[in-house]
Amino acid sequence: MFDTSVGYDLEGIRSPAVVRWLEAMRDASAIVDDLRREIPDEFSQFRDYPFRTCLSAGITLSTFHGTPAGEIERIGEFLIGELGFHTVIKLNPPMLGRDRVENILHGVLGYTGVAVNPEVYERDLLFEDAVEVLRRLQALAVRRGLTAGVNAATPSRC
Repeated sequence: MFDTSVGYDLEGIRSPAVVRWLEAMRDASAIVDDLRREIPDEFSQFRDYPFRTCLSAGITLSTFHGTPAGEIERIGEFLIGELGFHTVIKLNPPMLGRDRVENILHGVLGYTGVAVNPEVYERDLLFEDAVEVLRRLQALAVRRGLTAGVNAATPSRC
């Protein structure tokens, strides 16, 4: 029903609280069962209703500018390989390079007053690195019967 968004680093995503929350997004049965008891008597016919308990089977990963390719890949491996989620990696525009980003901003979109901090071009993930990371994550996803991609909708059907 939904696409879940997570970020920003592997340590935080691997924390027990976040893992429990992610698992509840995929299977909210325990929460739904608890909430059934709160349904007022006047609606008691809905206490046994077969509510969908899978809220999300897909995750979009957002990372900070400057997150190393290896960290992004390890997060993807965790989300796909260990948790079993369809996964999309949100990539940041500076990976396209300064000339291309500024042409899009200034030339194509006409935002001539917008300036990009030049440091982001030095520390952000490079396009070539992103392609290699995605190839490996897609191979892992295929082996798990899942999908991996970038900046696109994930299959969130449970």
